[in-house]
Amino acid sequence: MTPGIYHVEVIFTISPGDLKSYIPKALGQLVQIDEYHTQFSCFVQNLGWIAGFLAGIPFSFKIIKPEALRQEMTQLVMRVTENLTEVDSQT
Repeated sequence: MTPGIYHVEVIFTISPGDLKSYIPKALGQLVQIDEYHTQFSCFVQNLGWIAGFLAGIPFSFKIIKPEALRQEMTQLVMRVTENLTEVDSQT
């Protein structure tokens, strides 16, 4: 299996014990920073995929790298927001 081309680092505001049930061990590494923060790192081929994966985890997080993941997350939020907009009943 080839490692992904993007090195992703994210810091979650949650302990590793509470986070580990949401992130499979095979996907990446969890490192406890302190009692309330956990760093997640992994390598992925597709930033859109990891953006969707991260968005599904119910804890606050900050993207450390890559910058392109922030852009991908912004695009994801915009698509989701558009999908939540009410549709005019006449169309």
